[in-house]
Amino acid sequence: MDKVTQLQMQLEGAMSNLEAAQAKAKGLEQRLDQKEQDNAVLAHRLSLAEAAVESAERRLGNVTAATPPSELGQMSNESLVKRVQLLEDELEHSEKTLKDTAAKLRMVEIKADHYDRKITALENQLDDTEKKYEEMERKYMEARTEAEDLARSMEEPL
Repeated sequence: MDKVTQLQMQLEGAMSNLEAAQAKAKGLEQRLDQKEQDNAVLAHRLSLAEAAVESAERRLGNVTAATPPSELGQMSNESLVKRVQLLEDELEHSEKTLKDTAAKLRMVEIKADHYDRKITALENQLDDTEKKYEEMERKYMEARTEAEDLARSMEEPL
């Protein structure tokens, strides 16, 4: 009976390990989903920032190309310099936003890869725990059958 008790205890330990691994895997999957959502938001923000940079570049080109030379002569040099400076500042800001968003996107991708590896490791651990559980359950059943046979043989008259 001592062997059966020992196997039951091992089985209970394996079951608790299995439940803990499943809970941890579920938590990591939820975190991965959140990181993927964050990744999508950052990707969207990156595309918006790229569009803003392109728009600023187009406007800068349009201002210089669309303004006829006669009108350029009429505009004061100061206003042209000021307008160009504003467009350059806007372009600089858009490029900075683009760089920041790209850096955040890279960090999210790195974290997502990290969580993917963790999930894979936990799934492997879960598989191993399930195999150990099945083996312990098989040993438990064998020990139980052995104990029952021994009990029956002790009850039978000689």
